[in-house]
Amino acid sequence: EFKQNDEIGRLANNFNQMVLSLKMAEEERSERIKFIETITQGIEEDIILLDTQLKILWGNKRAIDTSGLKIGEVIDNYCYMQDEFSERPQESCAINKDISMDKPNTVLHTRSDKEGNKFYVEASTYPIRDTKGEVVQVVYVNRDVTERIKMLEELKSARAKLEEYSHTLENRVAERTRDLITSIQEADKRREAIANMLEDINEAHRELTKANQELKEVQKQLIQSAKMAAVGQLAGGVAHEINNPLTGVLNNIQLIKME
Repeated sequence: EFKQNDEIGRLANNFNQMVLSLKMAEEERSERIKFIETITQGIEEDIILLDTQLKILWGNKRAIDTSGLKIGEVIDNYCYMQDEFSERPQESCAINKDISMDKPNTVLHTRSDKEGNKFYVEASTYPIRDTKGEVVQVVYVNRDVTERIKMLEELKSARAKLEEYSHTLENRVAERTRDLITSIQEADKRREAIANMLEDINEAHRELTKANQELKEVQKQLIQSAKMAAVGQLAGGVAHEINNPLTGVLNNIQLIKME
């Protein structure tokens, strides 16, 4: 501290005040960063803050861990794609085309890990504007959606199988319906044939009944004829005894009656 009240003393005091203000601002900045890190460290998403040159200004714990690098190797480096930092961000950075957009954007990236296993990442960008409305920073959020994509693919596959099964079931139902219609038609034909057979049986029964009645009439006539024959034989015997010459004549007459 300079206690003299000259120009150098006032300058030194002003400088000390400025240093104190900077320290307070730095402490406040550090507290804010710690507060943000406390909030974001439990988030299961990669969150990165980029400038307009696509340099990383800040990243949460998961983003640093995902990169496989130290925090000093991440901050002030360019955004990465497929877990590798880009040497030419304007050509290969995944969000380069999203910086100039006036609204948030979300795209789906397909990536591969070191073992070559495919996984899916949903990348979202949220532009930060200044008071003039110009983009000055971008919040870049990565979230692993592999399980969701796999579930969607499984659901799509299950839906395709269900549609195939439904189509097969429809074909089977249609085939069974056709078979049922054919069976019904054949049953109708058999029922019609049976009805015709019953009609024929009834007709035959009527004819048999009529023939039976006619047979009974014939039987009555035969009985009557037999009676008449017996009477004739009796009369013939009497006549034979009475008049032998008439025997031949009577016999011939009896034969004529019998015929």
